[in-house]
Amino acid sequence: MKQKAPLLILALVIVLGGAWFGYHKFVVNQNQEASSASSSTETPPDTTGTSSGEAQPAATLTDNTASSGGSVTQNAYDLTPDSNGLSKSTVVLKTSKGTVKFKLYSKDAPNTVKRFAELIQSKFYNGLSFHRVVPGFVVQTGDPKSKNKNDPTVGTGGSGQKLNAEINGRKHVRGTVAMARAQDLNSADSQFYISLGTWAHLDNAYTVIGQVVDSGEKTGGKDVLDRIVQWDDLVEIHFE
Repeated sequence: MKQKAPLLILALVIVLGGAWFGYHKFVVNQNQEASSASSSTETPPDTTGTSSGEAQPAATLTDNTASSGGSVTQNAYDLTPDSNGLSKSTVVLKTSKGTVKFKLYSKDAPNTVKRFAELIQSKFYNGLSFHRVVPGFVVQTGDPKSKNKNDPTVGTGGSGQKLNAEINGRKHVRGTVAMARAQDLNSADSQFYISLGTWAHLDNAYTVIGQVVDSGEKTGGKDVLDRIVQWDDLVEIHFE
C-alpha cells in the first residue's frame, strides 16, 4: 500500500496537468481566432477611382482666401462632367469687348483642366492681353508677358509648368477652347486659344479643354469673340 500511494499521486498530477493544458490551449485558440476575425474585417472600397484606373476629375475643388478676420472662405467650383462631358461650373472670361463663357472638358483632359483651374483661382490670367488674333481663325491669350505690350518676346511666356498633351476626340469647331503650344507636343503651359471656326487640321494636334457656351452680346451683328482684336484686354477670369 505504501508503494501504491506515490503512484496514485503521480497519476492524479498528470491528469490535472493535462486538463489544465487542454483548457489553456482552448483559450489561446479562441483569442487567436477572435484576433484574426478582427484584422480581416473588409474595408470600404476606394470611391476615388474606377476599376479601369481612369483618372477622374475632383467633383469639387476650392480656392481658399483668408478674410480680414483670419477665417477662410471657400470659393468652390464643380468640374463634374454633365451628359455632354462639360463641367457643371462655367468659366467667365471678361474682356474689354464684353464677356464670354465656356465650360471645361474635365474628363477628356483632367490634368490640363486641373492646372487651368488652378491658374484661374490664383488670378494668373487677370490683366493679360489677347496677344494673337487671327480674324476668323483664333483669338489667343494667357502669356504673362502680354502685360507689357511692347515686350518683343510676347507669345513665348507661361507659368513655368509644362503640361503633357492630353489629345482627345474633341473637334475644333467655333468656340472650341484649346491649349496653345510650341513644336513640342508636350510644351503647353498657360496660353490658350478659342477657335473662331471649324478647323479639322487642328484636331488631334492640340489639347482641347473646353467649349464656349455663350459668345457674349452682339454689337453691329458681331458677338464678343468676333469683336476681339489684338491687344484687347483680358480683364479677369473666374468660375460661376
